[in-house]
Amino acid sequence: MNTKGKPHSSIVETDSAISRKQIKTIVVFTFCVILAAFTLWGAMYSSEGYVVKSVFGVTSVVAFLQALIQLSNVQVKEEKE
Repeated sequence: MNTKGKPHSSIVETDSAISRKQIKTIVVFTFCVILAAFTLWGAMYSSEGYVVKSVFGVTSVVAFLQALIQLSNVQVKEEKE
């Protein structure tokens, strides 16, 4: 705190920056889950051939793994606080 009893501005900025990072992480997690669902649906119901199905399948796996990473990032940040 400064001499007038108000919190220092860098502390307030840090708190808002942390919440923005958490919101960003949650948005990316949600996007990854949606992407994984759509690509998995495309891999299961596509009639284009094995190449397209494999691209959808690989994309689905990568999106799912990225969602797991984002989820673990949110949990680690909450434990630190």
